[in-house]
Amino acid sequence: MSTSEFDGQEQRSEFELFGLTGAEDFLEGLEDFPADFSECDLEFAQELEHFFALEEEEVPPLFVQTLLESADPRFQAVEVGFEKKTYARVFRRLKLKRRLFRSSHSAHRVGMSRPFMAIGLACLLFMVLTAVYISPSFASGFQYLWAGAHSGVLQVKHYPTALNNARPAKTVINALPDIPEQMTVMQAQQRLHFPIFWPQYIPEKYSHASGDIFIYKGDPAWSDGPIVVSTFYNARPGLSPRQILICEFKPQGKVLQVVQDGAAQQLKIGRDGSAAAVYVQGQWNQNNASTPTWVYSERSQLIYENDRGVVFWIVGDERDGIDKEELQSIATSLSLLDTTRTTLINGHPVRVVKGVDNEPSFLANDVIYMDNPDNPNGPIFKLVGAPQAPSTTIHNHGLHGDLDSDS
Repeated sequence: MSTSEFDGQEQRSEFELFGLTGAEDFLEGLEDFPADFSECDLEFAQELEHFFALEEEEVPPLFVQTLLESADPRFQAVEVGFEKKTYARVFRRLKLKRRLFRSSHSAHRVGMSRPFMAIGLACLLFMVLTAVYISPSFASGFQYLWAGAHSGVLQVKHYPTALNNARPAKTVINALPDIPEQMTVMQAQQRLHFPIFWPQYIPEKYSHASGDIFIYKGDPAWSDGPIVVSTFYNARPGLSPRQILICEFKPQGKVLQVVQDGAAQQLKIGRDGSAAAVYVQGQWNQNNASTPTWVYSERSQLIYENDRGVVFWIVGDERDGIDKEELQSIATSLSLLDTTRTTLINGHPVRVVKGVDNEPSFLANDVIYMDNPDNPNGPIFKLVGAPQAPSTTIHNHGLHGDLDSDS
């Protein structure tokens, strides 16, 4: 075969690729091909012609699919949110309720919300239980104001009726037969269940005389051991001296003073203002009536419990300007008394004097609410200074209470 014949055969195979016999036919046949076909595409078409006879419908495997794959939606760019629609259809078909995927925002939000949800439910449960517990208290007309874990006041609308016939007991001689009439501060400290505190601030018009710290036996129903009272005087010529009295004791359980509703308010004391206290204005007064009534007198009082569990009832006279601000200053200045050495006041050694009563006389007619966990009868009311008999167990409204209410 000559070279010319070979060249002619090669040229023929190119032109007769799709049944075309000449250059003109080939150029006309190019119109059947896409405009973007390259020379490589044409060569590939030539190779297919050698293996498959398209005119006899001998086509390559998946020939039609290959030609149409560019128009197949499966191979097109997916729309925004396609993956979410896909797993939504899958979960719907499998009847699943939980999402398989979360966005970073939703995962962060859900992860953070679960602990807060648990805390919120716990707070809600606490509020419900608190409402259930204290709602009888409001229904009975009384409310707590706390000055510490074991002290404060109980505000009532009326005087507890069960105490109407109670009266303070007469003086009890030799209430503390086991101790001397006078003793040193150290000797007194050895008989107490708490450390003695002493104010660093007292208004200038008041003074402290030697021998004016009193120790009382205390009522074991509400006092854990003896009670200590420090007395400061404002002496006035020809008139009875006015006093500031600081009563210190360790309570048996919870010991709250019972006061008229509206006669007390909570305060913040201490150098940083973080300690709770309760200020009380007035006191119960018999006034020859069958039922004592609350009188907004000159008596002012601050109730405070320190971090050692010692309760202070600080009483003053508003006629001398001993108001809540002065009482706050006195309470804030309380500090431990050094009992290891002789304490001097105005150059004289401090002596402790035994009280003749079980309880301080200035607390007579005060009503206290006692909630001692060791008492099987539950909380009780008691008139300070009265015999043990005129105390009453509280049975009303699930709080074991006996209160006169508005109903």
